[in-house]
Amino acid sequence: MNKAVAVSFETATVINKKFNMRFRFFLLLLLIPALTFSQGRNNFWLSGYNDSGTGTLFGTTNIDFNFPVPFIYKQNRPMNFFQTFSSMSDTSGNLLFYTNGVYVSNQNDDTLYNGNNFNSGALTDAYETSGLTIPQGTLIIPSPNSNTQYYLFSLSAEPVTNSVQPVRLTCSLLDMNLDGGLGGLIWKDSTIINDTLSFGLLTACKHGNGRDWWISISQYQTGCIYQLLITPSGISSPALQCIGQPTGDSDGNGQAVYSPDGNKFAIYDTYNYLQICDFDRCTGIYSNPLFMQINDTSIAGGAAFAPGSRYLYASSTNYIYQFDMLASNILNSKTTIATFDGFTDSVPPFYTYFYLSQLAPDGKIYLNTLNGSHYLHVINQPDSAGTLCDVQQHSITLPTYNRFTIPNFPNYSLSNWQGSVCDSLQVGIEQYDILQHEILIYPNPAKDKLFIKTSNVKENTFYLMNAIGQILLILKNQTTYTSIDLSQFPKGIYLLKYQNDKMTVTKKIAKQ
Repeated sequence: MNKAVAVSFETATVINKKFNMRFRFFLLLLLIPALTFSQGRNNFWLSGYNDSGTGTLFGTTNIDFNFPVPFIYKQNRPMNFFQTFSSMSDTSGNLLFYTNGVYVSNQNDDTLYNGNNFNSGALTDAYETSGLTIPQGTLIIPSPNSNTQYYLFSLSAEPVTNSVQPVRLTCSLLDMNLDGGLGGLIWKDSTIINDTLSFGLLTACKHGNGRDWWISISQYQTGCIYQLLITPSGISSPALQCIGQPTGDSDGNGQAVYSPDGNKFAIYDTYNYLQICDFDRCTGIYSNPLFMQINDTSIAGGAAFAPGSRYLYASSTNYIYQFDMLASNILNSKTTIATFDGFTDSVPPFYTYFYLSQLAPDGKIYLNTLNGSHYLHVINQPDSAGTLCDVQQHSITLPTYNRFTIPNFPNYSLSNWQGSVCDSLQVGIEQYDILQHEILIYPNPAKDKLFIKTSNVKENTFYLMNAIGQILLILKNQTTYTSIDLSQFPKGIYLLKYQNDKMTVTKKIAKQ
């Protein structure tokens, strides 16, 4: 889609936009007493397609979360959507730009300046008209040092042996000051990771300082995860952490997600393999991995955390499971909270199985269907245990067909990790000095013995980890003074994680 082609839509687009703006303003006046305001960056969800027919169910569905009850309406847009979709709104919830993984569109539904062919690759070329078919295939992150710039990460794919896999992660930089305020790409398609990667599973979590971002993508079938850190200085070199089990499969019908508080990370992949880890927002380290094979003959899976981060939902083809992150045995807490009821979309008669999920600004979790349909499922009370979470199947009716589209949004509203050392951007010098001296480690580098002194007299727990986050040693219920025997470990760099009832600190140590 280019600007010349978009002219033919101009009159209809202007009329439609004026109507929508007036209607939204009218609703706003009616609903203003009940409004609760959020950051707004993830308030616009789009789906639908125009290239497969002319019936009433073809076109674009808009879901606008700027109201207490989502405003769902049809609007014909030139862009078609398949499994890949990301959008960005401003902090007031006004749509700025969006992408289907093939090109980027501005708020006027025209191709963004320099927004064509930003994600080159064989799969992008194959799906040029319909939109890219990679779940979690794009991701948009606000730049930490600018109010107008955004990083747009993207995956395409190439033939690899007997499958089609992404072979690089690319990044483009967008600035809203370009093209008279409609935005444009300053540079695009810059390769960040050059390796065979999982088919999707691209996600992010805000750093503990409340400003920077961790970006994660799984290496193909290795059990390793690439991490990037975005700071005001730019994008760091990728670091690879291997946490023990393969993640990412050849089909990619799965989902990766961080908990809203940033303390947990989960992947649920096509082969029904659920993986849950602790995540340290300061260091970017994964630890305490849990793995479960869920044998329910599923061919696809999705994952989403509840707003309070206590419950994880894993959606397979026929079932939705709930896991309690506060249970003494998280995997044993698995509860089936929904079983597919056999419902089909009448035209065409496709089963509305469960598929991918996304936590929405209204605090509910929405799930798309494994077959194309004009319905969504919803979990109305995801912070409630068991069936009290209230799963309502195919209860959200869309004005147009949805072809597996669900947005890929991290938690843009996550704030700084208060009380941690990495909270240094948000605390004063005096408080930061106190946190730094909460724990004293000596000598560092060490040879055989590492000594630790803390100001906390009880309930101290120490985790000794290698450089990729694998736990080597755990010391619980330690008092003010502790020592660790390092003689059994080879020379190198290690991480020491210190945790008590007030805080968590991770420090780097060296063994000589």
